Amino acid sequence: MSESERCFIMLCTSKTERECLGRNLFGDREQRLQYLEAIRLGDIGILLNISRNELIGIFKSQSEAQLDIQEDAWDGEFRAQVTVQPLGELKRISEAASVLAEAGIKLNVLPSGAMIPLLPVQGGDCVKKLLKNFRGVSSD
Repeated sequence: MSESERCFIMLCTSKTERECLGRNLFGDREQRLQYLEAIRLGDIGILLNISRNELIGIFKSQSEAQLDIQEDAWDGEFRAQVTVQPLGELKRISEAASVLAEAGIKLNVLPSGAMIPLLPVQGGDCVKKLLKNFRGVSSD
């Protein structure tokens, strides 16, 4: 994978993870669509479970971000959506906030205390550093 590749990191909780994985769909609130519009077909995707501080990946986008790809997903709560496809066997990485920070990704703190990327789309060396974490990790 080249250093110039982009990746996007989208959020889930323990409550929404199963639906993300089952539908091969990542979602966010409608007002955040503007931050997701940089996602292009073929970009690398990673799911961040903020309940467990865990990264899940790796995925490849099968669409650009748009509203209501699957209108019934998450009971309509997360309308800004991107379809994804797993790249091989999914792997889980714990201590996600530390891994993201070490990769050079700027983080924001939610009121819940969860650490999330300031922006969902990343590029350059951050991508290369982040993806190194997925090599040689066994999945649960």
